[in-house]
Amino acid sequence: MPQLKRVLSPQRCLSPRWCLSPAFPLDLAPRSGYSKQMPFTYACTVHFADTDAAGVVFFANYLRICHEAYEAALAAAGIELKSFFSEAGVMVPIARSEASYLRPLYPGDKLSVSCAPAPLSDHSYEIRFEITRLGPPHKAAGRVRTEHVCIGSKSRERQALPEALAAWVKSG
Repeated sequence: MPQLKRVLSPQRCLSPRWCLSPAFPLDLAPRSGYSKQMPFTYACTVHFADTDAAGVVFFANYLRICHEAYEAALAAAGIELKSFFSEAGVMVPIARSEASYLRPLYPGDKLSVSCAPAPLSDHSYEIRFEITRLGPPHKAAGRVRTEHVCIGSKSRERQALPEALAAWVKSG
């Protein structure tokens, strides 16, 4: 498996509304033994369409931004997105997501999204994302964590990650 490289992409990026007071602050700090090294970085810009009526990024768009980074990381690792899941006979739905919104994002903000996968079991993995508003100074804008579970596309039963996906997860 080739080592992932840092990639800056001028692709469109969507961002969510600022949550002023999260009711349940999430501890998204790295777990013991979890690498702080973020092996892949995705760059994007906040657009007007990403925002709500208050002019800040809508909260659900933080997840969309992270999913764009996830897809870019898979592509950078050599995984063919168009055919990968259909040929492998699997689906990898997101079973859980959590987010911590650290500061508002506005149209024109330049973002960097770090993406670090880690295995949870032979059929599941997590991805930790850090969204940074580029400065000066650079400021953390949000942290997101998603858990993914591999299931057979017909059986809907859990199954081991396909080899290419497992290698990408372990490289994180």
